[in-house]
Amino acid sequence: MYHLSVKPISRGAGRSVTAAAAYRAGAEIADLRTGEMHDYTRKRDIVHSEILVPPGSPSWAEERAALWNAAEAAEKRKDARVARDYEVAIPKELTREQGIALVREFAQDLVDRYGVAVDFNIHRDDLRKWDGSEKGWQGYHAHILTSTRKLGREGLGEKADPELSDTKRKGLGLGDGASEVARVRELWEISANRHLEQANQAQRIDRRSLKDQGIDREPTVHLGPHATDLERRGIRSDLGDINRRIEAAYLRGLEERSMLAALDRSVIDTRTDLASAVRQRDDARKEPPGVKERWVADALADFRARRERDKASTRQPDDPAEKLRAAAEKARKARELRPGRERGEGLEPDRGRKNPPLAPTPGKVKKDPDRER
Repeated sequence: MYHLSVKPISRGAGRSVTAAAAYRAGAEIADLRTGEMHDYTRKRDIVHSEILVPPGSPSWAEERAALWNAAEAAEKRKDARVARDYEVAIPKELTREQGIALVREFAQDLVDRYGVAVDFNIHRDDLRKWDGSEKGWQGYHAHILTSTRKLGREGLGEKADPELSDTKRKGLGLGDGASEVARVRELWEISANRHLEQANQAQRIDRRSLKDQGIDREPTVHLGPHATDLERRGIRSDLGDINRRIEAAYLRGLEERSMLAALDRSVIDTRTDLASAVRQRDDARKEPPGVKERWVADALADFRARRERDKASTRQPDDPAEKLRAAAEKARKARELRPGRERGEGLEPDRGRKNPPLAPTPGKVKKDPDRER
C-alpha cells in the first residue's frame, strides 16, 4: 500500500517543531523560545531515530534539541512554518532492518536534493486496524522531519526550494509547489520499489490514485487521531461509518464480479464441451482410409452381376423349336393368370350392339318357308 503525506509544522496552527520532534523521537526537549518542556520519553513504539545533515554542517546540528531550537529561533513570524513532516508507510513485505535502510536512503535523498537537515523516526504500527480489528501482522511507518531552511557551515540559512512561493519558484524556473510534492511522492515510490526488488519481493507500490490504476473502488477517508482513537475503543464515529459503507460496497462489488466471472467461465466451459462433442461426432463419422473405396467397388460389382442376370433372363432364343416352346410356355402362364377365359367367363358383352344375336338352340332347326314351297 502506498502512503506518503506531507504536513507543515506551523506556528499559525499552534504547533512547535520542538514538541513534534520530541514526540516522534520519544525524547525530552526544552523549547528555549517558549520555556516549555516536551517529554515523551514514555513512548514505547519508537523503533529507530536518526539525524542526517548536509556535508560541512556544524556538529551541534546532529543533536536533536539544538537543531530544532535553532529552527524555532530562525523564524520571526508568528505564523511561520518551521518544519515539514513527511509520513510514509513502510511496505510490510520488508523486515524492520530493511525498512530502516529504505527510510535512511529516502531521507538522504531529501538532504542531497534540498540541502536541509532531516530527523527521521520509525514507529511500530498499532496491531489493530482503524476499526479496532486485528491486523494479523506488524507494520511500521516513519516520520521524516525536515528543516524549512538550508543548513550550511554557518547554520540555518535561506529558505529551501519547497518553501518558496510559487511566484519565486517561477522566477527561478521551477514548477509550482504541488509539482514539487509530486516529485517527492515519485521519489518514495522509486526508492520503496527498489528495496522491494532487492529483497526479492514481488509486491510493488504505486503512487497513482485508484482511478488512475483502473481499480474500481472508492478510496476511504482519513480518520485522523481522534476518530481512530474512538474507533479502537469501540466508539463509532461519523468518519468510521463512512469508511464502513465504502468497504461494504467494495466487498459487494467483489462478490458480484466473482459471480460474473464464474458465470463467464461456465459459459466458456459449455462452449468448450459442445465444441469437443462436435469434434468427437465428426471423428466418429470419419471412416478408416480405403473403406469408402472398397464399398464403392463392391457395390459396382454387385450391380454388374445383377445386370448380367437380367439380360440372360430376357434374352430371345435363336432355335425355332426353342421359340415354339417359349411361346407355349408364355400362353400357359397367361391362362393360369386368367382362369375361366376359355369357358367364356368374365368376357365382356359385344360393344356397339343393342341386341346381340342368340345362339341357335341345339336340336331345333327353323324351317325356311320359301324352301317348303
